[in-house]
Amino acid sequence: MKPYGLPRCLDIEYPDKLDITVYGLAPSRHGEKRKSKAKNKTRRYWKRTARALNKQIIQDELKDMIKLPFDTEPDFINDIGVKYWLDKSLTSYANRPDKYGTTLHGQIFFVEHPEFGRNRIYIEDQKIYAEETSLESIAQKIDLFKWDKRNNNG
Repeated sequence: MKPYGLPRCLDIEYPDKLDITVYGLAPSRHGEKRKSKAKNKTRRYWKRTARALNKQIIQDELKDMIKLPFDTEPDFINDIGVKYWLDKSLTSYANRPDKYGTTLHGQIFFVEHPEFGRNRIYIEDQKIYAEETSLESIAQKIDLFKWDKRNNNG
């Protein structure tokens, strides 16, 4: 049986001293396993490479799942070249009632400014209430606006 994390290799079937050092297969003494620095180092190396590979696979899958609209045609372009795309998922999140029944009546747009870069804005009644760069921060602002609306009206 192949130990966890080791590559499939014929050297392990008939190891010499160099293979034992490289793969961390230290011999046992009187039935007890001897833990050596080489063995721990080798195990850590293979775990690290497996984690890095899994992280890359997850990131590639997330890129396919979460597609940003900047490669598509914008919904609106103003006079100075600022491009706007409607973020349908965040807009539906803002307009959906929370567990207290509080809703907002605005829209969230992806914005690409030629000088200042990309961000998200929350617009309600033709007024900008929030401007954030990350998805988490704009979602927090939406929750904060819902909390504020609930406490000011209640």
